Amino acid sequence: MLVIGVRSPVALELVRQLSFHGLEVEGADFLQFPLGRFSRRIQRYHCLPSPRWRRFEFQRAAAQLLGRRYAAVFACNEEIFWLSAGFAGVWDRLERLEKLHRKDSFVDLLVECGLPAPPSQRLENWSGSPDGVVLKRVYSRFGESTCLNPTLPQIERLRLQPGWLVQQKLNGPQLCFTGFAWRGELVLACCYRSRWGALQGQAHGGAGLHFEKCSAPELEEQARRLVSHLGFHGPLGLDFVGGVAVECNPRWTSGVHLLDLTPVFRAAGLPTRSGYVPRQRAQLAAPMLLRKRWARAFWHDWACTPDVVWDPRDPGPALAQPLALAESLWRARRHQIGLSQALTWDIEWNGPDDIAGM
Repeated sequence: MLVIGVRSPVALELVRQLSFHGLEVEGADFLQFPLGRFSRRIQRYHCLPSPRWRRFEFQRAAAQLLGRRYAAVFACNEEIFWLSAGFAGVWDRLERLEKLHRKDSFVDLLVECGLPAPPSQRLENWSGSPDGVVLKRVYSRFGESTCLNPTLPQIERLRLQPGWLVQQKLNGPQLCFTGFAWRGELVLACCYRSRWGALQGQAHGGAGLHFEKCSAPELEEQARRLVSHLGFHGPLGLDFVGGVAVECNPRWTSGVHLLDLTPVFRAAGLPTRSGYVPRQRAQLAAPMLLRKRWARAFWHDWACTPDVVWDPRDPGPALAQPLALAESLWRARRHQIGLSQALTWDIEWNGPDDIAGM
């Protein structure tokens, strides 16, 4: 097996579950010190050139690596877009991934499927009051470019920049969905809430740090209809506000920490064994401590929720977290960008017309 993008805890989860089923795993990423490199579950680590900034070198290196004929190849982060443009793996075609990833085309797709959709319009065509709307880049992640309370001067300034979307601000519970589809059928599904993290108190996006499984069959049905309409194939994540999908991530997302991935491996034709018990709650314990301290409920949740990185049988990734953070901080300083942007700076997909690295 080959798992690409082992910087992320999601990839680490995938690696460990593959190992549980007795499968040998190799890992790859575009960093020197990703978390997964320090896992004893990874037999060999491959460092690849950045697909965004060293595009042609990446294509050559990826062709050489994937030419080894692994039983299955999984991509966990936005490198899935770069790989889908020319390589086969456990993911869908680039055209479908792009339609789901780009925020304005995703809204159009919801309307096409007859599903609830947030009223949205491209900023260059919009006029109205800033009250009750949010602004988003059509290509963004972690809620990094979301303006929750835009002012008129801000709107006029952003109107001069391409790629902005105006969306009606929605109210209601914020829930997330993670699933996996195989040939247009949803074979694995999970809804969860993120109690702590960037989602807390912020509608319309952000990155959560604490995950708790919940029952939301109506949201799973929306995901099922979307997958069926597209004939989608691969991992899928959705963010809901008030029962309406506001964003889509056609890649592995944090809900994977609450899932038994055995059905995924079976669908991919891999040998499996029974007995895996998924968590009901999970957290990124170290990043939780880097956030603002909340009240007693925060500390209770932090103390009582298992960490997705720490595993006494595989302690390397947890112990290597300071080194991985130092590499991201170095990249942020070197390129004069924020820390969250530094986490994806080398792999983010901003459309086929992104000229970075050309």
